[in-house]
Amino acid sequence: YLNITIRSLRCHFGAVAVSCLHEGDRAYLEAGLGLPRLDEVVWGDPARLQVNKPSFLGIATVRAVQERWTEPNSTWSRAYDFVYYTEADQVLPLRPRHRR
Repeated sequence: YLNITIRSLRCHFGAVAVSCLHEGDRAYLEAGLGLPRLDEVVWGDPARLQVNKPSFLGIATVRAVQERWTEPNSTWSRAYDFVYYTEADQVLPLRPRHRR
């Protein structure tokens, strides 16, 4: 499911990031085994953001992006003009029908 979501976004956007809250998920994403290339892994560091439940992933992602964008000498503010935020369960991957 993550593969198809990344691939469906990659064809429309120049960069794709995935966010996570748990260290194991972060290690999996950074290793990238079996995944399409990711430009960024946004990690909502629980020590900094004080979140520990998956239901907080959305707000943790927004806060982590805000922090990256406003940091002095941030590469984000120079590399990206905007952020399109969605959750994987809100992405509808479409495939063309076979032509006869």
